[in-house]
Amino acid sequence: MALSVDWGNTFVITVPQSDLTLVTGALYDFDTDAFRLELKSLEDDEVGMPWPSTHIHNTEVTVAGVTYARFIEIVAPYSITFEDTGSAYAVRFINSNNNAWDVENGILNVTPKVSYIPTNSAGLIVVESVDAASISASLATILADLTGLEEYDLAERITNPSTGKLEIVNDTAMRRWEADAWQDSAKTVPYVGAGLEAVGEITEIAY
Repeated sequence: MALSVDWGNTFVITVPQSDLTLVTGALYDFDTDAFRLELKSLEDDEVGMPWPSTHIHNTEVTVAGVTYARFIEIVAPYSITFEDTGSAYAVRFINSNNNAWDVENGILNVTPKVSYIPTNSAGLIVVESVDAASISASLATILADLTGLEEYDLAERITNPSTGKLEIVNDTAMRRWEADAWQDSAKTVPYVGAGLEAVGEITEIAY
Protein backbone atom coordinates (compact mmCIF):
# COMPACT_ATOMS: atom_id res chain seq x y z
CA MET A 1 0.00 0.00 0.00
CA ALA A 2 1.34 3.43 -0.99
CA LEU A 3 0.51 6.97 0.13
CA SER A 4 -2.65 8.02 -1.70
CA VAL A 5 -5.00 10.97 -2.10
CA ASP A 6 -8.71 10.60 -2.88
CA TRP A 7 -8.68 13.40 -5.47
CA GLY A 8 -12.02 15.08 -6.21
CA ASN A 9 -14.03 12.99 -3.75
CA THR A 10 -13.22 13.02 -0.04
CA PHE A 11 -9.72 14.54 -0.51
CA VAL A 12 -8.49 12.18 2.22
CA ILE A 13 -4.73 11.54 2.28
CA THR A 14 -4.15 7.96 3.43
CA VAL A 15 -0.79 7.17 5.07
CA PRO A 16 0.13 3.47 5.07
CA GLN A 17 1.95 2.01 8.07
CA SER A 18 4.75 1.02 5.68
CA ASP A 19 5.55 4.74 5.26
CA LEU A 20 6.29 4.99 8.99
CA THR A 21 9.55 4.09 10.71
CA LEU A 22 9.35 1.55 13.51
CA VAL A 23 11.01 2.89 16.65
CA THR A 24 10.21 0.21 19.20
CA GLY A 25 7.28 -2.02 20.04
CA ALA A 26 4.22 -0.34 18.55
CA LEU A 27 5.75 3.15 18.33
CA TYR A 28 6.37 4.56 14.84
CA ASP A 29 7.92 7.81 13.62
CA PHE A 30 6.08 9.76 10.91
CA ASP A 31 8.65 11.79 8.94
CA THR A 32 6.53 14.80 8.00
CA ASP A 33 9.22 16.25 5.72
CA ALA A 34 9.41 13.03 3.67
CA PHE A 35 5.57 13.01 3.70
CA ARG A 36 5.26 16.48 2.17
CA LEU A 37 7.82 15.58 -0.54
CA GLU A 38 5.76 12.51 -1.40
CA LEU A 39 2.65 14.70 -1.56
CA LYS A 40 4.38 17.07 -3.98
CA SER A 41 5.21 14.07 -6.18
CA LEU A 42 1.55 13.01 -6.19
CA GLU A 43 0.45 16.57 -7.01
CA ASP A 44 2.71 16.51 -10.09
CA ASP A 45 1.09 13.35 -11.41
CA GLU A 46 -1.53 13.57 -14.17
CA VAL A 47 -4.32 12.72 -11.73
CA GLY A 48 -3.24 15.21 -9.07
CA MET A 49 -2.37 18.20 -11.27
CA PRO A 50 -5.95 19.59 -11.65
CA TRP A 51 -6.49 19.82 -7.89
CA PRO A 52 -5.37 22.45 -5.33
CA SER A 53 -2.11 22.02 -3.42
CA THR A 54 -2.35 19.72 -0.42
CA HIS A 55 -0.20 21.84 1.86
CA ILE A 56 1.83 24.99 2.52
CA HIS A 57 5.52 24.55 3.29
CA ASN A 58 7.86 27.07 4.96
CA THR A 59 11.39 25.74 4.94
CA GLU A 60 14.07 25.88 7.66
CA VAL A 61 15.20 29.40 8.56
CA THR A 62 18.54 30.33 10.13
CA VAL A 63 18.46 33.33 12.47
CA ALA A 64 21.55 34.47 14.38
CA GLY A 65 23.23 31.13 13.80
CA VAL A 66 20.24 29.06 14.96
CA THR A 67 18.31 27.00 12.40
CA TYR A 68 14.59 26.82 13.16
CA ALA A 69 12.51 23.90 11.94
CA ARG A 70 10.34 23.89 8.84
CA PHE A 71 6.55 24.32 9.07
CA ILE A 72 4.05 22.20 7.11
CA GLU A 73 0.35 23.08 6.98
CA ILE A 74 -2.21 20.72 5.45
CA VAL A 75 -4.90 22.91 3.87
CA ALA A 76 -8.62 22.49 3.12
CA PRO A 77 -10.24 20.42 1.71
CA TYR A 78 -7.59 17.81 2.56
CA SER A 79 -7.39 15.63 5.67
CA ILE A 80 -5.16 12.75 6.78
CA THR A 81 -5.96 9.17 7.73
CA PHE A 82 -3.51 6.52 8.92
CA GLU A 83 -3.86 2.92 7.85
CA ASP A 84 -6.08 0.79 10.06
CA THR A 85 -4.07 -2.40 10.52
CA GLY A 86 -6.42 -3.85 13.13
CA SER A 87 -3.68 -3.57 15.77
CA ALA A 88 -2.93 -0.70 18.14
CA TYR A 89 0.05 1.51 17.33
CA ALA A 90 1.29 5.04 18.09
CA VAL A 91 2.47 7.63 15.57
CA ARG A 92 5.00 10.31 16.50
CA PHE A 93 5.15 13.32 14.13
CA ILE A 94 8.77 14.38 13.54
CA ASN A 95 10.98 16.70 11.43
CA SER A 96 8.70 19.74 11.30
CA ASN A 97 6.20 21.89 13.09
CA ASN A 98 2.90 20.99 11.47
CA ASN A 99 -0.88 20.74 11.78
CA ALA A 100 -1.05 17.12 10.58
CA TRP A 101 -2.12 15.97 14.07
CA ASP A 102 -4.97 18.51 14.33
CA VAL A 103 -8.17 16.57 15.05
CA GLU A 104 -10.21 19.55 16.25
CA ASN A 105 -10.04 21.36 12.91
CA GLY A 106 -10.69 18.27 10.82
CA ILE A 107 -7.14 17.83 9.52
CA LEU A 108 -6.59 14.43 11.13
CA ASN A 109 -9.21 11.67 10.85
CA VAL A 110 -8.82 9.50 13.95
CA THR A 111 -8.02 5.91 13.02
CA PRO A 112 -9.23 3.18 15.39
CA LYS A 113 -6.46 1.89 17.69
CA VAL A 114 -3.98 4.57 16.52
CA SER A 115 -2.71 7.22 18.95
CA TYR A 116 -0.89 10.37 17.92
CA ILE A 117 2.11 12.20 19.41
CA PRO A 118 2.71 15.73 18.06
CA THR A 119 6.18 17.19 18.67
CA ASN A 120 5.51 20.82 17.74
CA SER A 121 7.59 23.40 19.59
CA ALA A 122 7.95 27.16 19.24
CA GLY A 123 11.66 26.65 19.80
CA LEU A 124 12.11 23.57 17.61
CA ILE A 125 15.52 23.92 15.99
CA VAL A 126 17.75 21.88 13.70
CA VAL A 127 21.03 20.73 15.24
CA GLU A 128 23.86 19.76 12.93
CA SER A 129 25.33 16.33 13.59
CA VAL A 130 28.89 16.10 14.91
CA ASP A 131 31.43 13.33 14.55
CA ALA A 132 32.82 11.16 17.34
CA ALA A 133 36.08 13.12 17.49
CA SER A 134 34.21 16.39 18.10
CA ILE A 135 32.12 14.77 20.82
CA SER A 136 35.23 13.36 22.51
CA ALA A 137 36.95 16.75 22.39
CA SER A 138 33.89 18.45 23.87
CA LEU A 139 33.66 15.88 26.66
CA ALA A 140 37.36 16.32 27.44
CA THR A 141 36.85 20.10 27.72
CA ILE A 142 33.83 19.64 29.98
CA LEU A 143 35.69 17.21 32.23
CA ALA A 144 38.65 19.59 32.46
CA ASP A 145 36.34 22.45 33.41
CA LEU A 146 34.57 20.33 36.02
CA THR A 147 37.93 19.34 37.51
CA GLY A 148 38.92 23.01 37.63
CA LEU A 149 35.65 23.96 39.27
CA GLU A 150 36.07 21.33 41.97
CA GLU A 151 39.65 22.38 42.65
CA TYR A 152 38.57 26.02 42.82
CA ASP A 153 35.63 25.37 45.15
CA LEU A 154 37.86 23.41 47.56
CA ALA A 155 40.50 26.13 47.61
CA GLU A 156 41.24 28.37 50.58
CA ARG A 157 40.41 32.07 50.18
CA ILE A 158 42.82 34.60 51.67
CA THR A 159 43.56 38.30 51.20
CA ASN A 160 47.18 39.13 50.36
CA PRO A 161 48.07 42.02 52.72
CA SER A 162 50.75 43.39 50.41
CA THR A 163 48.66 43.53 47.23
CA GLY A 164 45.16 43.81 48.74
CA LYS A 165 44.01 41.16 46.28
CA LEU A 166 42.02 38.03 46.96
CA GLU A 167 44.00 34.82 46.52
CA ILE A 168 42.38 31.41 46.13
CA VAL A 169 44.83 28.62 46.87
CA ASN A 170 44.45 24.87 46.49
CA ASP A 171 47.58 23.29 47.99
CA THR A 172 46.44 19.75 47.13
CA ALA A 173 46.03 20.49 43.42
CA MET A 174 48.89 23.03 43.48
CA ARG A 175 46.74 25.71 41.85
CA ARG A 176 46.36 29.38 42.71
CA TRP A 177 44.03 32.14 41.48
CA GLU A 178 44.15 35.89 42.08
CA ALA A 179 41.46 38.59 41.88
CA ASP A 180 40.63 42.08 43.01
CA ALA A 181 39.40 42.14 46.60
CA TRP A 182 35.70 41.38 47.06
CA GLN A 183 33.27 42.60 49.68
CA ASP A 184 32.49 38.91 50.26
CA SER A 185 35.73 36.99 50.01
CA ALA A 186 33.89 33.66 50.31
CA LYS A 187 31.79 34.27 47.20
CA THR A 188 31.66 31.32 44.80
CA VAL A 189 31.90 32.07 41.09
CA PRO A 190 31.47 29.84 38.03
CA TYR A 191 34.51 28.32 36.38
CA VAL A 192 35.00 29.78 32.91
CA GLY A 193 37.47 28.16 30.54
CA ALA A 194 41.03 28.70 31.68
CA GLY A 195 40.12 31.42 34.19
CA LEU A 196 37.49 32.63 36.63
CA GLU A 197 35.49 35.81 36.63
CA ALA A 198 33.13 37.58 39.05
CA VAL A 199 33.13 41.09 40.57
CA GLY A 200 36.76 41.48 39.55
CA GLU A 201 38.68 39.61 36.88
CA ILE A 202 40.00 36.34 38.28
CA THR A 203 43.00 34.70 36.70
CA GLU A 204 45.06 31.66 37.50
CA ILE A 205 48.61 32.50 38.57
CA ALA A 206 51.72 30.42 39.17
CA TYR A 207 51.50 28.24 42.27
